[in-house]
Amino acid sequence: MKGARLYLKGLSPQAVRTTSLFVGGAIVAFVVLIAISWALGWDLWVWVDRASWVIALVLFPAAIYQLIVLQRDQQRLADELTKQPDVRVGLRTQEPGELPSIEPDFKISVIWQTGSPLSDVVKIPLAAVNVGSATAYDVLINVLFPNSVQLVQLPLGGSVMAEPDTDQWKLMMQDKNSMNIGVTLDIGLSVRLGGELDRHSGVALLAFVATKDRPYVTSQIIVRYEPRSVAPPSPQATPEPAPEAQSDR
Repeated sequence: MKGARLYLKGLSPQAVRTTSLFVGGAIVAFVVLIAISWALGWDLWVWVDRASWVIALVLFPAAIYQLIVLQRDQQRLADELTKQPDVRVGLRTQEPGELPSIEPDFKISVIWQTGSPLSDVVKIPLAAVNVGSATAYDVLINVLFPNSVQLVQLPLGGSVMAEPDTDQWKLMMQDKNSMNIGVTLDIGLSVRLGGELDRHSGVALLAFVATKDRPYVTSQIIVRYEPRSVAPPSPQATPEPAPEAQSDR
């Protein structure tokens, strides 16, 4: 009985209702034919045989219809089971008429004052986008930065934690609300880059994203940058005050 309940639960109400009507109609026709043959004194078994043919003719279309609906319902259930949220971190891009997507490898422009060990403040335009096929719930995002990237300003709602064992620090973002497909969470932050970074390979970040129905998924983000050296402004010479005029007495 439990297996039968699970089987019926997976079917659409329309399929169950139509099949029940076909089966009920066949049973009613069978009972009516038996009652008529008994009342008129006809050979009962002859009419039972004829009634069985009637039932077969009635139930055959029902069986075909049931197979078609069952296949459709199984496909629907399979599609629902394969739908999952997929929250990714990187640079948000969007083509006209399409849902936003994420670029894990992008370039920013950085200004370096000549002789300075750190760059000027620059914003890394990180974002998280649900590019999956289902709504994401209880989204938790962690992004690891090397200590050579100095934090200046956190994104709204973000927090930071030091990771001294790995010479890194961690940006943490959590969204208790749901993230529908295509929804973007802005996690851009302002930083200063250290001069010891390899300017050709860029800054490698690690992003860890977890949702209610999906454990942590790790991805790598490469932030490449184009340094532009700027000479610091030369100090302007301060004019010497004019000597005070002495009055003759």
